[in-house]
Amino acid sequence: MHVQTVDQRLREVGSPLSPASLAADLRRSPAPRGEAAVALVLRPTAADLEFLLVKRAENTRDPWSGHMALPGGRRDANDPNLVATAIRETAEETHILLDSTWTLGRLEALSPQTRRLPTLDIHPFVFAAPGGTEAVPENREIASVHWVRVSDLLDPSLHRTVEIPLIGSVREFPAYELDGQVVWGLTYRILRNFIRGYPGALQP
Repeated sequence: MHVQTVDQRLREVGSPLSPASLAADLRRSPAPRGEAAVALVLRPTAADLEFLLVKRAENTRDPWSGHMALPGGRRDANDPNLVATAIRETAEETHILLDSTWTLGRLEALSPQTRRLPTLDIHPFVFAAPGGTEAVPENREIASVHWVRVSDLLDPSLHRTVEIPLIGSVREFPAYELDGQVVWGLTYRILRNFIRGYPGALQP
């Protein structure tokens, strides 16, 4: 049985996402400037839906070292499409074996806003995983995994401003504080886009 039929809340989440843009992604070739994909994995619980965040391990070669993020990474030459990239990277980083039939849709593609980060088009895909799905961090790349209630994204008390040192300056960025961790930057932007379309969402 398709996981979307198991929980009405998952079906409602999928309704504002674009199946047309998802179908187009399955057919298109890689972009010349480089692409990556991330997975916003949802699992149902009795009280709420939860989504998965990962904390990246400290690594001087990783531009997102130590950041809170969604599982994902660059498109590999062997990936037939970006959905496959999101599925492969999620398995490598968290040992969750997603299925392409669990894809609810996609969110707007985004790019990093600072010059110190790679020039990439990053494509977020929303997946519905079965209740009870567990994640295990891949120790070389992922320090920890965190399941967070979707309703936390609507809680104004969990919104923050964080100061980030950049080259020659310090800038303020909007952020969430989720499960005791600060979530900012690209992941914050993806989650904001997601929650704007969430059924019945009241924006803080």
